[in-house]
Amino acid sequence: MDELTGLNGNDSYTLGDADDFAVLISIKFPNTVSELLHEALSTVQQCCDSTQLSINPQKSVIVPFNRKRDLRSLKQSVLPGHTLRLTTEVK
Repeated sequence: MDELTGLNGNDSYTLGDADDFAVLISIKFPNTVSELLHEALSTVQQCCDSTQLSINPQKSVIVPFNRKRDLRSLKQSVLPGHTLRLTTEVK
């Protein structure tokens, strides 16, 4: 899982515990967020493939935090075969 710590940088931060994982991307422009999130999801998927783990797309969501609340330019993110849904909360 060392590949996941490679996601930590100026605009993103990863956090994991047991079977939970979060990617926080903090940047001004929604299109850039979409690109960074796509790259992060690709890295997470590669890490899971190499360790024979899997991501449950039904439990994976995107929770956007934005002061402007205009997220029309935020592109949908996908895992293989599944589009991740936007939501305002997670359990």
